[in-house]
Amino acid sequence: MSKTSQDAKRTVSIFALMVGALSAPACYAQAAGDSSSSLETVVVTGLRSSLNAAEQIKRANLNVVDSIVPEDVGKLPDATVGDALQRIPGVQVTRNNDQVTGVNIRGLPNVVTTLNGDEIFTTTGRTYSFQNLPSEVLAGLNVYKTASADQIEGGIAGLIDVRTHRPFDFDGFQMAGSVTGTYGTVIDKVNPKGNFLISDRWKTSAGEFGALLNVTDNYDWFEYPIVWEDTPHLAKSTALTGLSQPVYVPFMGSVTTLGHRSYPEANLSLQFRPMDGVEFYADLIYSGWTQRSGDVNFFSVTSDDLPLSDVTLAKDGCVTLQYDSGCMVQTATVGGAGGHPYTATSTQAHDFKQNDLHGTVGAKVDHGPWSVDTAFSITTSAYHDTREIIDMNVPNEVVTLNSNVNGHGVWHLSIPATDKDLFYLQSLNESFNINHGTQVSWSGHAKYDFGDSSFITSVEGGLRYADRKANAQAVAGGDVGFSVPAGNGNVKASSVFGNDFFQMFHGGDGNDATFIGPSINYLMDHVGDIRTYYGEAVSGPTADPANSFRDDENTEAVWAQAQYHTEFIGLPIDGQIGFRYVNTSRRLTGTSITSIPAVTNDSGAPVVLGGTTYPAGATIVASHNEYTPFATPSSSQDFLPNISAIVHLSDDLQAHLSFGKTMTRPDFAALNPSLSTTPPTVNREGAGSQGNAELSPTRSTAYDVSLEYYLPGGGMASIAGFYHDVSGYVLPVSYTRLYDTDYCTANGIPTSGGISGQCTIRIATSESSGKGYIEGMELSAQKFFDFLPGAWSGLGVQANYTWIQSHAPIPGQNGNATRDGDLTQVSKNNASVMLMYEKYGLSMRLAATYRSKYIEGYYPGNNAFPPIDYVKPTTYVDLGVNYNVSDQVMVSFDATNLLGAYYNSYSGTTLFPRDIRTVNKTYSLGLHYRFN
Repeated sequence: MSKTSQDAKRTVSIFALMVGALSAPACYAQAAGDSSSSLETVVVTGLRSSLNAAEQIKRANLNVVDSIVPEDVGKLPDATVGDALQRIPGVQVTRNNDQVTGVNIRGLPNVVTTLNGDEIFTTTGRTYSFQNLPSEVLAGLNVYKTASADQIEGGIAGLIDVRTHRPFDFDGFQMAGSVTGTYGTVIDKVNPKGNFLISDRWKTSAGEFGALLNVTDNYDWFEYPIVWEDTPHLAKSTALTGLSQPVYVPFMGSVTTLGHRSYPEANLSLQFRPMDGVEFYADLIYSGWTQRSGDVNFFSVTSDDLPLSDVTLAKDGCVTLQYDSGCMVQTATVGGAGGHPYTATSTQAHDFKQNDLHGTVGAKVDHGPWSVDTAFSITTSAYHDTREIIDMNVPNEVVTLNSNVNGHGVWHLSIPATDKDLFYLQSLNESFNINHGTQVSWSGHAKYDFGDSSFITSVEGGLRYADRKANAQAVAGGDVGFSVPAGNGNVKASSVFGNDFFQMFHGGDGNDATFIGPSINYLMDHVGDIRTYYGEAVSGPTADPANSFRDDENTEAVWAQAQYHTEFIGLPIDGQIGFRYVNTSRRLTGTSITSIPAVTNDSGAPVVLGGTTYPAGATIVASHNEYTPFATPSSSQDFLPNISAIVHLSDDLQAHLSFGKTMTRPDFAALNPSLSTTPPTVNREGAGSQGNAELSPTRSTAYDVSLEYYLPGGGMASIAGFYHDVSGYVLPVSYTRLYDTDYCTANGIPTSGGISGQCTIRIATSESSGKGYIEGMELSAQKFFDFLPGAWSGLGVQANYTWIQSHAPIPGQNGNATRDGDLTQVSKNNASVMLMYEKYGLSMRLAATYRSKYIEGYYPGNNAFPPIDYVKPTTYVDLGVNYNVSDQVMVSFDATNLLGAYYNSYSGTTLFPRDIRTVNKTYSLGLHYRFN
């Protein structure tokens, strides 16, 4: 059977499943409305009311949408908007540093983000960093899983609309706020958070005026320890080990991210209604992020060709991998006569700063059957990261290791890792990244309502123009002071910078409890002194032209759609049909880099060129880089049709059916074709990145069917099936090539042998893949058990389950052929269950969120087979308790990660663990107030 036939059969199967349910006898009493706009501005209080409001939005919308409505003004049982999203069916989140840093809808990350209907983004990306937006700002959160013509294009996964409060949402004066303290078990500190909202509306002779101000600040100390194991690479031969078979010896270490961050936020909203049917509004929102932190590495290169003793092998650990075969070492002592493992610390200190500002002014007019609105928006987002790195090594130590203790490796030094006199200075490395994105957009929309008696109940259309600019400056990071004045690795750090240069760090689960490394604050606050010692300019490195680019993108869109009402075999049907036409033109400018190798006199005799004599073997032209400016124009056109229907099977039972085409544009940084490289060092392989100007938009054709039952008195249950045919999905690709051997030899970088033979550089880029698909099913239900007697009637449950399957061609890397596989970051099984109680002023919820195994990446750069990194399943359990002391005051207690879940990955097989990433348990106590 051909691939096309398989896809067609799969699509038909999904629809047949749901259409079969539609054939059941049913009658209809009253059709639901076709718009959720009036429902979205209802102010609700309490967990039960918030769930009912979300049900109404889902029920009335002609798109497939799931929503979150806060229990009260400024009260949502999640710290950020990203945390809230994980409770929505079909949404998967990715965590890092105790935050939600990525969001997938039904397995795809390509999401459009809007704020009150206007597009928002973060710097040069296409999506928004949800961890930057506190949950207190929310009036509601809608996740659209199907497309319609009026939605801004750009998300094959869907669209997430964040709604903030406006003054006309309230009847009059409103003041609310909260103060919360959160204790983290890893950092062992209490982090404060505060929120304040004030809103009012006034009737004047010129009309009604409203104003709202909301401010939030969140200060967070954090520590995020990771234990890692890089294995396997190449097996050690029997000649080296004296063992009867080749063995794999792992390369182990830990990295702890430690620091503090702040997330200030403020939003202002103004509304003016001079007469009925006419309204003007202005919204302004600012969100910021400042952070000082360090990624502190502690590792020992035990995988080199070194003396081994006390060796035991892992049970059933003998395997054949990509390039050779061997047995996994379970325990060993590494080092002694004949060599010691290179052991080092590396503090990568960062100062981050980000500022996002979004402003909108608009007007709405309703007159008879006509409604017209227009909006003008400006978004600006700026990001700056400064990085300072100093490495230190500990010579002549012996390491004992165990490759698998509770799913990861542990190792210990034979000497104390806290003795300042044992640490010697290595290289200085500096880099920075400056990203900036702006967008100016205008949109206009008109709608004419024919009334319910017509087949076509309304028609509408609109225009949108957006001018998006993205630019970046950076230096990728090179060892700007590779050798210290007295020789690399021969100078004690304490003799140069004193005892204040050091900081104590935790070594990670199972390793030495503490170790010392360069202080985060010292590196950032004494950068001038450090540069002077390393012989570098005090002003620091300059931007690398190959890391700088500018992308100017203009988008024009026109759309139209009609809403209709009809009947089929006695069943009322409401729906919409439309199209969106989008023209995108882009001009990418930057600088390409070409490496010119050295030219030497290989003739065996002196030569004279241009009046200069070059002896035999002399360098005539030194190796160097040549920079060439480029400007690359491109354009694309997309016609995106959509059609949907709600079939009303009864008063409380309805089915959604929809079809639509969507597209996603490549990220700006992914388009920059310039090659940027960081040379290898004695600590690591070199790295590089290169964009691909040939990337085309990713396009999808989506089919969705759902059956929804709304229980009398509140509560609902639904089943949904979906299938997305995806073409041109952008996937990461990397390849390894040799670096300049003369450079490696001059700087003591081994050019052969094991992991230390790292005179290589790994270049990361991306390619547009061929055709693939993603399909799945969602089940969800929620209900308070009002029918139970007395106190039991406060019980309730909310549950959802999502099954996802995907397929895509995975580009080969380092000579590997293209292979078929699942998409990365997609778990096949996802589930969430929340037990609830609300009565007598008490509101409680106990929530468990499960995510099954998923692929983190292909071709991880070692010898694993299959060449895939996996992440093991996780279950996060959270608890929240609220108690209303009075109508105005509420106290809350929240706890997260009660079961101590953590991130655990492995390469190819569980014999080769990769990362253990500890996740905080947190306990929060808050006071919330509201006066109106």
